[in-house]
Amino acid sequence: MTFFFTRQSKRRPRFDPVRISMDPEAGTVGDEPSDPIPGRIVNAGKEGVCVESGQALEPGKTVCIELITPDGALRETVSRLRRGRVIWCRSLETGRGRRFGAGIEILEKVIQAKIPVLSLV
Repeated sequence: MTFFFTRQSKRRPRFDPVRISMDPEAGTVGDEPSDPIPGRIVNAGKEGVCVESGQALEPGKTVCIELITPDGALRETVSRLRRGRVIWCRSLETGRGRRFGAGIEILEKVIQAKIPVLSLV
């Protein structure tokens, strides 16, 4: 399957660690849900992101990208998720072992927050 995607906005360099997983709404890989793949965002724009990971992502598949909150932040209370479609994926020469770069078109952005409730009773 071939996808053609033209950028509509500028890309900004980023270095955010992420976890990439198959979109649960889009099914599973094989018989079991896939384990999240650690990676990092290389650059980001309004329509998409470029990620680097140790595993190839299949173009056309829908994935969830979870931004990993840095230490010291409210890790349990806020989670940022992006649902997207893999547009391209290719092997990278990084000098850090086998790595892959993938362009992902953002389909949906979600910020989930757990708000602690204080009981004064």
